Amino acid sequence: MHQFGGRNITYFLPIDEIEMQQRDIIKEKQISSFKRVVENRLEGYIKEIQTTQTTWVEFEMALLVEYMLEDVARMSRHM
Repeated sequence: MHQFGGRNITYFLPIDEIEMQQRDIIKEKQISSFKRVVENRLEGYIKEIQTTQTTWVEFEMALLVEYMLEDVARMSRHM
């Protein structure tokens, strides 16, 4: 299992969604289950985002906003 370390969020989220579907994690539990794939140093930041979002779509958008600048694919396209 891979862990999210703050980089490549656009690559990480679709893979995590597929894994959640394969594990039959219901939509209501997807946000809380995300903490299992986050590096320890980011737990506080992710928990803060989790408390302000009520749906997976909102949570996913908040993650994209927060971590998009660390996305290697996006950065390399701009260079």
